[in-house]
Amino acid sequence: MKKRLLYYFLLTCICFPLKAQNDFKFGLQTGATIATFNADISISGNIGAAIPPINEFSHIASFNVGFWFEKRFSSAFAIRWEVQRSPGGAKAFDILEEREKRYKYFYLSSPLILKIAPFQKKAKYPIQLEIGAVANYFLFDYGEEVTFGEVNQFEFSALAGVTRNIDDKWSVSVRYNRGLKPFSQYEVGGVNINWTNQSYILTFSRALFTIGPKAKVDKPQLTKEAIIQKESIKEPPVKKKLTKKQRLKQKKKEIRKRKKARKKKLRKKK
Repeated sequence: MKKRLLYYFLLTCICFPLKAQNDFKFGLQTGATIATFNADISISGNIGAAIPPINEFSHIASFNVGFWFEKRFSSAFAIRWEVQRSPGGAKAFDILEEREKRYKYFYLSSPLILKIAPFQKKAKYPIQLEIGAVANYFLFDYGEEVTFGEVNQFEFSALAGVTRNIDDKWSVSVRYNRGLKPFSQYEVGGVNINWTNQSYILTFSRALFTIGPKAKVDKPQLTKEAIIQKESIKEPPVKKKLTKKQRLKQKKKEIRKRKKARKKKLRKKK
């Protein structure tokens, strides 16, 4: 079932109508991650004593950092690919030792995200829904070991969230990430415990450069009163450029007028 969902997601990314291609962006991102483990315990037989003392985990906070590429096909649809160093881990209280233990690790994560803006289409920066699949590769761990069994080197997870652009460069997103495959397994006799990753992620992204057509600047719409005022104002007539012959004629007319004006003055004096 999980493989089918991943297949349909990739098929949607490929087959979505690619109309009105806009731009391609590259940028950096960082943020905070609150992670924990989700324990799935199954017991067969009367062997409750074999259950490990640590099987309930609380959240632990850390930070993430990475870079991303985003291709926007229209105002309502985009695909984003990220590469980031993603943290994980959990806190747990050890009943035997009567103290809290912490387990931390880092993944190299590569999410492929589909971004859709189903509403606020007329807004300049609409709220966008995010859904995607994440491939994780285990890098290293530190702190105290609180899990049982071997840690899986590769892991796949699904994410969902919302994002919004603050301006043309900055954006903020909130996501929920859940592992599709157990992070670690413990099995002894009839006791089987699977731990899967679970995290809440707050990310701030900044676009470093954009390749594509420049955004169209919306011209301010005039009101009816402004249109009437504009029509009522008569623009001054544009003066036509005169030829040499026309200039000579004008000069001759001016000279004649001056002569007539002088003659009138002389007659009045007499």
